[in-house]
Amino acid sequence: MDVLADPKLLDAKAKSEASLRDWINADPKRKEAYGDPWAKNAEALAVKKRIFKPYVMLEGSFGIQGELFQYAKLLVRAANERQKPDAERLTAYHDARLPALEAELGSTAPVYPDLEKTELAFSLSKLRQVLGADDDMVKLVLGKASPDDLAETLVNGTKLADPKVRLALWKGGADAVTASKDPMIVLARSLEPHTRALRKQMDDDVAAPSRQATEAMAKARFERDGVSSYPDATFTQRLSFGQVKGWDENGKAVPAFTYFSGLYDRATGSDPFKLTKPWLDAKAHVNMKTPYDFVSTNDIIGGNSGSPVINSEGHAVGLIFDGNIHSLGGDFYYDESTNRAVAVDTAAIMEALKVVYKNQALAKELSQGHL
Repeated sequence: MDVLADPKLLDAKAKSEASLRDWINADPKRKEAYGDPWAKNAEALAVKKRIFKPYVMLEGSFGIQGELFQYAKLLVRAANERQKPDAERLTAYHDARLPALEAELGSTAPVYPDLEKTELAFSLSKLRQVLGADDDMVKLVLGKASPDDLAETLVNGTKLADPKVRLALWKGGADAVTASKDPMIVLARSLEPHTRALRKQMDDDVAAPSRQATEAMAKARFERDGVSSYPDATFTQRLSFGQVKGWDENGKAVPAFTYFSGLYDRATGSDPFKLTKPWLDAKAHVNMKTPYDFVSTNDIIGGNSGSPVINSEGHAVGLIFDGNIHSLGGDFYYDESTNRAVAVDTAAIMEALKVVYKNQALAKELSQGHL
């Protein structure tokens, strides 16, 4: 994204980081308490960089795609995990989650062989391309076969498209999975030690130290700044203050409001600007000056959709549902000059209910404040 290459962002982040490091290092007690989380994080990132490609292609299955292989991988891993005490298993295989996994394996949704072959062949080609033809894992998966030929062999030879076969292996547990000669199971079984090792390394040498480093930085920042520090989005209740305000886009002012008139002006009769019949029928009756959406300087993030917009008098005036294109960088940096939250105006909701959908009862209920 452009925001990550913005010198203003990089400079601000560098100064913020340097300031916190200097504050920690200025006091021996703080240095002892927090250590050097940046060094720990750097070590974790170095490991991540080294194993990222094989991790994504093998453990993440980007290099071996298709529903049939995913079934095989689930069966093989579940067979191993279910032999362990519940507390020692990977999160996805705790006892509480096993019914959902069994339901997934028992799904009667059809599997399309031609699509499976296409997805598998393409992903196997990417596996060889990304890791290299001489990589041990690529040789283990492909052997002497081409991606197209292996995909054909695996999909034609497996019985995992049948939910009864999958459930029989699930109920048979480790013995049944170990004894299976199904080619998809055989492939998943041969890869499991290697993918498990990648998973463990990512968990132990990347995720865990990165989390520890992040926690140390956060604690240090809170000790230094107290409640004046900007709160992270942690799914707890969070209030954001802002004002309704447009922005400048390449020298052109983008207004804060859109109106019903713009909705009909943009309608072309074809997707994505095709209006449904109720909206077309209501055109002669809606108030074209009704505000539709508006933008504000509120700092939002993914998960804020559905949040109410409250004005200074405590009245709901909108409902957040999106951000402008510049808000995509909000995970890393908030720039009030361009970052905007997008909300549907309550006036638009009421106009649509009354005139377009003719739901007077609901409109009346909302207007009286009884939700």
